[in-house]
Amino acid sequence: MRFLLLALLMPLQIYAQNSPGYVIKGSTNTPSKKAWIYMSRSTERSEKTDSAAFKDGRFEFKGSVTEPTAVKIYFDRKSPKAVFVIDNSKMIFKAADSLNNFSVTGSPAAMAAIEFQKMIAPAEKTYDGYLRDFWATHMNKADNDAEKIASKDRIDRAYDHINDLHLSYLKANPKSPIGIILLNKYVSRKGNMDGLSPIFIAFSSDLKNSASGKAFEARLQTALTLSIGKPALDFNVKSSEGKDVKLSDFKGKYVFLDFWASWCGPCRSEMPHVRNAYNKYKNNGFEVMAVSLDKENKRTEWLKAIEEDKTGAFSQTIDPTGDIAKLYDIRSIPQNYLISPEGKIIAKDLRGKDLETFLHKQFNP
Repeated sequence: MRFLLLALLMPLQIYAQNSPGYVIKGSTNTPSKKAWIYMSRSTERSEKTDSAAFKDGRFEFKGSVTEPTAVKIYFDRKSPKAVFVIDNSKMIFKAADSLNNFSVTGSPAAMAAIEFQKMIAPAEKTYDGYLRDFWATHMNKADNDAEKIASKDRIDRAYDHINDLHLSYLKANPKSPIGIILLNKYVSRKGNMDGLSPIFIAFSSDLKNSASGKAFEARLQTALTLSIGKPALDFNVKSSEGKDVKLSDFKGKYVFLDFWASWCGPCRSEMPHVRNAYNKYKNNGFEVMAVSLDKENKRTEWLKAIEEDKTGAFSQTIDPTGDIAKLYDIRSIPQNYLISPEGKIIAKDLRGKDLETFLHKQFNP
């Protein structure tokens, strides 16, 4: 289970487009007395919002984008939204009784995104169902409860299946106009870029040479410095007691570097596994260094979460500026690295009982 820091509605650059701009002719049967309808899209530093007159169920947006871009159309912030991808094409948007029940034609990028969403919709429905069942039925059960463990396993398998569908699509469609969008979304879900170089290399030259393609390639290069076998990058942070703590302080031990936050539900769900592994192997040379991404004004919530999760026995630190998260290219949480006594990365993204299983092999070769 993973909390996404980045979603589809982010500034995603794919390729420069030569047509003058986009035209979206929209119609909907949505009952609304609103005189205006809005379309917003994220830029690198802010969210840009356009408005259009809404009359007799019709509206029209005009503009231009430098690459296929995710947008959302809505009447107000609390009403249903249509989320799709646009490019510099003439598009026909039709919605039935709700804006989130729509179709878009005329845009290669929009149609590709819609077809992909249809493909993964059954898997996402299954995942959402498992997640709702967990929170409604199993969340408050003991961590060693068999049904709770089975429920979490179902969620993890369903989540992995969605990721596998992303990869299968990318491998089968290297020229898809939404290729970089899906790569970024996959990384946001998965938390790492392992194994993505061959997929990126297979993309068309237009995709690879675009602004977003070059940005993704730069991220791949950064990921190489964080791959298994590479030295872990040292840093200095403040502990929950306000003391300076360095990663290198734990050299000579196995260190589980765990990025989390008090507001991240999936992170909190993982904490019992981390705590159990620590209690089991702390006398064998195992240490946990938890790095919270809570902001400074959320310090109280951070400390409360530590108390509630009973995780104060190991090193709890905070990265309110996000500098450490940036150093380790953290785009979603929970995310973690297991570091050897020599200071090298030996595993990443260990979930559930995977950490205990890995440590058992290290301490019982």
